Amino acid sequence: MNNQKIVWVLTQNKHLGLIPQAALVNYVNNQLELKFSIITSKNKHNYSHLIDEQCNVLLKYCMQLENDCIIAKVNDKNAMKWDAFSRKYFIENSNDIKITQIKNYIKDYVQKYLNNFFEKVGENLLFLNNGDIPSLWKHIYIDESTPEVFYHFNYSSEGIKYHLQILNENKDFKIDNAVLLTQNPARILLNKNIYQFRKEINGNNLVPFFSKKEIDIPENKSDVYLKIFVEPLIMKTRKIFTTGFKIIDIENTPKVIFDISPIAKLKQLSMFDETIKEDEFYKVQFSLYFEYFNYRFQHGQNTKNVFQKKENNEICYYRIERDLLFESNIVDYLKKIGIDFKFNSQIKPFEEGMEWINTNYQEIENFGIEINKNQKTNSTKRYFIGQSSISASASETIDWFEIKGIANFGEYSYSIKDIIHLIKQKKYEFRLPNGEYAIFPNSWIEEYSILGDYCIFKEDKIITSKYHFVILNELSKNGSLKLTLNKKLRALLESSPIKNFKLPDGFVGTLRNYQKEGYNWLLFLKELKLGGCLADDMGLGKTIQTLCLLQYEKEQNSSMSLLVVPKSLLYNWEHEAKTFCPNLKIYTHAGINRIDNLNSIPDCDILLTTYSTLRTDIELFENIIFNYCILDESQYIKNPQSGIAKACMLIKSTHFLTLTGTPIENSITDLWTQMHFVNRNILGSVTHFQKKYNTDEKIQILKKIIHPFILRRLKTKVAKDLPEKFVSVNYCEMIPEQLEFYRQIKNQFRQDILSIDKDNSKMKFNLLEGLLRMRQLANHPKLYDNTYSESSGKFNMVCEMLNSILSAGNKILIFSSFTGHLKLYKEYLENQNVLFSYLDGKTKDRDHQVTQFQTNENYKVFLLSLKAGGLGLNLTQAEYVFLLDPWWNPASEAQAYDRAHRIGQKNNVFVYKFISQNSIEEKIIELQNKKINLSESLIKSEDGFVKSLNREDIEYLLS
Repeated sequence: MNNQKIVWVLTQNKHLGLIPQAALVNYVNNQLELKFSIITSKNKHNYSHLIDEQCNVLLKYCMQLENDCIIAKVNDKNAMKWDAFSRKYFIENSNDIKITQIKNYIKDYVQKYLNNFFEKVGENLLFLNNGDIPSLWKHIYIDESTPEVFYHFNYSSEGIKYHLQILNENKDFKIDNAVLLTQNPARILLNKNIYQFRKEINGNNLVPFFSKKEIDIPENKSDVYLKIFVEPLIMKTRKIFTTGFKIIDIENTPKVIFDISPIAKLKQLSMFDETIKEDEFYKVQFSLYFEYFNYRFQHGQNTKNVFQKKENNEICYYRIERDLLFESNIVDYLKKIGIDFKFNSQIKPFEEGMEWINTNYQEIENFGIEINKNQKTNSTKRYFIGQSSISASASETIDWFEIKGIANFGEYSYSIKDIIHLIKQKKYEFRLPNGEYAIFPNSWIEEYSILGDYCIFKEDKIITSKYHFVILNELSKNGSLKLTLNKKLRALLESSPIKNFKLPDGFVGTLRNYQKEGYNWLLFLKELKLGGCLADDMGLGKTIQTLCLLQYEKEQNSSMSLLVVPKSLLYNWEHEAKTFCPNLKIYTHAGINRIDNLNSIPDCDILLTTYSTLRTDIELFENIIFNYCILDESQYIKNPQSGIAKACMLIKSTHFLTLTGTPIENSITDLWTQMHFVNRNILGSVTHFQKKYNTDEKIQILKKIIHPFILRRLKTKVAKDLPEKFVSVNYCEMIPEQLEFYRQIKNQFRQDILSIDKDNSKMKFNLLEGLLRMRQLANHPKLYDNTYSESSGKFNMVCEMLNSILSAGNKILIFSSFTGHLKLYKEYLENQNVLFSYLDGKTKDRDHQVTQFQTNENYKVFLLSLKAGGLGLNLTQAEYVFLLDPWWNPASEAQAYDRAHRIGQKNNVFVYKFISQNSIEEKIIELQNKKINLSESLIKSEDGFVKSLNREDIEYLLS
């Protein structure tokens, strides 16, 4: 058994040639003994113990060449036996195209596996089968040398004589009586050795010389022979020697031609009219050519590079040696600037393609590429193709910037005023004097349309307000505009250090560093005659910074300023002014006993009023010119169509300022109103604004425009001396009675709501009502049905935690968006004899309730409605905050617990959110997380939240 070995035997197949087989033999003293077995696909399993990994690979190749395997590949039901199969596909002549295709397939298939076998056989024992006795088999070897083939042609009037000269290791190499093993690459068996030729040598070209030294081609077949054999050979190799005709090699750097061809739509005029009309262009095709000695090659096409010509009755072959490295560099260059020739040519949409070529025209020509404008169409409209450029500059005057510039289209020049005027009208092409149409590049449209939105055409000038210096600066950064900003505007733009103003003498107190920076910023805006929005995080002291500004104005002998605040904050402003600026004279115009003639008001520095009073008494205010007009909690004017917003816009003032912790509530339209108030028309009309800034990309531009006019600092960044804040969520399990009630109402609303189309206003009304009812039930069913006699899971948990906190002597704020919910806890506290403060929208003694909680240690609990208690309160005595129900955005909840977590708080603040499990509350929070956008301080109203929901969201809420 130890002498058994698998060897490989080349066996003659009448129709396929020499085919390898695996044989199990006894191999003793380098000799084959008599016994052997051929291993086939049918008996391979009997020898698995002898087959290693390499042997297995070679076996697979051999088995693919077995007769049965070849028959199976063709799967001809009429030729399932080898005799019938070989007769049909190897012996009989047939003109049937299908049979010819199968014959070619079989040849390619056999060649593939023969090549695979010889590439892998390596040093394995290989024999030539000379019969059924292994000792007669000839041991053959793979020779590592590579013979070189040289072709000799002698062309004359009598025909062509053709012979080969073959050298192997610089010695003549005869191939008489050789046997062809594979065609491509050519392998031959000669004596005991197998030789492999280079890849370009086809074995069929060698076969005639196995028995002949020379081939004669008669004169009548010479031309055909030159065409089908000699010419392709010249393309593949230089090892050709000729007599009677020439081969001339052309090696030079090609001319590069970049072809531009507009493509027009074809349009038939009528069903019965054969006339075809070329309509407007809709695409443009770019093609690349390389021209060598008047021979042009298109990039991406595998065309021949040998051309026959007769010169002086002598045949000449011109062989073009293409500089593939040069061509590749050209293709790479064009790819870098926007044209990727993956195929023969590239097609772009017409406007995009024309913009690209006109933008890169000069650079392409400078690179040494010739541009061919191929506009051979029947269309009467011809487009300008050439270098286009635009240059603009902005110069600063006292109140505005003046824009000047030139646009060039080849030899023609136009004022930038004309270009922007056309862009503003959404006209993006115009006719040149030569009749061609010039198209504006998209980059011009995108950049200068923004300028067009905010500029004014004044005689032969274009001017834009100083408010828009950010837009000019963005164009400057893009290289579209030359701009020189004065140092002050540059400092404002880049948030770099600004002028340090002296604090007013009459200010009593100390400003923290960031508050002093805010004070400086406000006065810096005043010097630049710009309005601004102080949007510091709640609790950072917007009031004290503003009072410091107003005290400064008093000491500059400025005229009276107007301060408009929510009614609930009147007392807070009066109190803070007395504390920090006792010399400021304040007159409060509010209440039913207010005067009806502002000319009779006492001398004052600040006229303090409320939004509702301003709206009612606007006729008294609109004729006065104030020094400053300041809006506190300026989100009150978020709706530009509201009476309050319209009234505020009628106020005349030298300077405008807004204060808010939440510049955006429902949508970015809120922002438009506030920015329009401080710097009129900075964002254009509200209609234009809503259309313009409706994508994330546009909103990024908007942020840049408004950035210099909004100062917003977060507690986490500037008030690092504040204690920590801990926020946790407590999930409450509804008791069975509550859960059953909740499911009944939910199913009822689900059926009603989902049966109505999403766009139907009735659905919005029903959904609002459904959300309200389910939120009430998640808190306590008594909020929905006062006859309900059981408790609620959330109420039980809150009361338990409340008792624990009270027993430790700590103070707590309890917020809810439902006043009815607060009243349940009010009743509970009264029954427990716990003293508490209470505040909702109807509370008359708001200031008393706040002072009572802040100063009286016996009042441990403060019940507050979310809307009434979320603004302008300092409740730093509380260490705990309960949020009984989630509102529509976490920012509103932050407003609530920031009543306690603000400057003056000395203890850590613990915030607990209470959420009923498996209720609408959980789903609202999950949807909020998916829909956070536009601003960290975005607060959605209930109505705004519903508008943001799609059908999928609604089904999820009601699931």
